[in-house]
Amino acid sequence: MRSIRPAPRRYAVIQMDPVGMVKHFRDPYVIAAAHAIPTQKYLVYLLLPKGLPDPTEPWYEFSLDFVGTSLRAEDKKRGVTPDMVIPIYPNTSYPNAKRPPVRSHPTFPFPNCYHWVDTECTVRIRREPMWYDDDHAFKLDISQHRELRKTVNDDYGRIAEFLRTQATRPEVTSDDNVPSGSPNSTSDDYSPTDSPSYSHSSQHSVVVAGDAARALLSASPSRSADIQSLRSLRLGAVIDNREVDDVDDVDSLREGPWDPEGLAGSSSDLSLQSESVAESENSLLAIHNMDLFGLNVSSDTVELMPLVDMWLELTEHLTPETIGNPVDFFKEHNAIMR
Repeated sequence: MRSIRPAPRRYAVIQMDPVGMVKHFRDPYVIAAAHAIPTQKYLVYLLLPKGLPDPTEPWYEFSLDFVGTSLRAEDKKRGVTPDMVIPIYPNTSYPNAKRPPVRSHPTFPFPNCYHWVDTECTVRIRREPMWYDDDHAFKLDISQHRELRKTVNDDYGRIAEFLRTQATRPEVTSDDNVPSGSPNSTSDDYSPTDSPSYSHSSQHSVVVAGDAARALLSASPSRSADIQSLRSLRLGAVIDNREVDDVDDVDSLREGPWDPEGLAGSSSDLSLQSESVAESENSLLAIHNMDLFGLNVSSDTVELMPLVDMWLELTEHLTPETIGNPVDFFKEHNAIMR
């Protein structure tokens, strides 16, 4: 089957193009610096296209996850542990042997691969002059994809629990708490979240922000403290379909069973009609902010997205020994953004 853009649920090889990302600046120094950035080829799993297919566009926006040849790189500040991986058959190795591998069709050509959890990234895939030939693709069927996402969501739940606990603790400042990827940290501590190309799953962000807000509102002794605590989260995610940064008062938070002391929405003089109108407006705003078709992309945002070449022919570009470490992709992008 041929298509004008790649299909989701396919494995692919990508390689970043630093020069292509900066050449529109027409700055010889910047272009020379981009030429000097070494890049590798990486194994990825295509999740979802963003926006409508347009054969006149020079690239397609796509979200993807990374595949590595080892257990997950630890990210202590987000609670990501090495066992947050899913093996790809014929690889069956996993700590404690509790996770069955996903099985691609045809059988995956590499024996040492894992899906890495919490590495979702949005990239620009350069459009091929010819159609994409899906006959060469290794893919997951719907049932295997669902199993993969179920396992991924389980791990996201563990991350959310960790972040919720961290959000309710007093801030600790010490030399032992140096952020990953900072000048004082080692390269092994580098986290993909330090890169501008990293993007949280929207569902994951909702869970984290919502749980943290509930914990704060349940534990805080005063309304003013609640507001300040919510603002200090700065998670940039949605709490019950509202932006954290847009919370002006506790009454703007939707009532629910998690508000045991009536802190949120306690004004009793609001009519049912006004509540219904406000709820509808918030729902419409939330749907708009979802950008379901990926059409609300600013030029500034586009410049931050990695521009990559992509191939579906895995074995023509990689061997089990040459698959790039996903962490290195984010380091490459960070180097371009400096």
